[in-house]
Amino acid sequence: MTSNLSDNTNLFQPTGFQVVIDRKQFGNFSFFVQRISHPGASNPVVEVPFRNYASAPMPGGQLQYGDLTMDVMLDEDFNTYNEMYDWLVRLNHSEQITKRYSALKPDNASDQPSHCDIIVTALTNQNNKNKRIIYHDCVPHTVGDIQFDATNASVEYILFPVSFRFTYFVIQ
Repeated sequence: MTSNLSDNTNLFQPTGFQVVIDRKQFGNFSFFVQRISHPGASNPVVEVPFRNYASAPMPGGQLQYGDLTMDVMLDEDFNTYNEMYDWLVRLNHSEQITKRYSALKPDNASDQPSHCDIIVTALTNQNNKNKRIIYHDCVPHTVGDIQFDATNASVEYILFPVSFRFTYFVIQ
């Protein structure tokens, strides 16, 4: 009898991850990511009437994903914030609409793509690469608040949230 029980009993450490988007466009952002919230996935259920019973649940057939959210440290020059904010602004300018859709084509040589894959690499307890989660065709939809606070007595670094939508993810 075969068992599906893993031989690896080491637990994942929440600090063991790396983020890569596009090193050329978003090198600062990748370095300063402090926290990632991996989104949930759901399969909506369709209620189908069945004879004298109230209904029978049937799978909906289309997975729905939550947002990929990251908390990012703000550097003194605001480079991390500017990378995401500029991406968000670029997506909303009307002259960029044609570039946005053509950037999805593999033969496009655009230097500023509208969609990017985000790769989160999970590390082992010895900081070796273990698993990769690849979020395909990500676009930012929210660059969160920056909280300035002059009453803070200790040095606490400022974080700001960024949320992405994506088409799907795979774990390799």
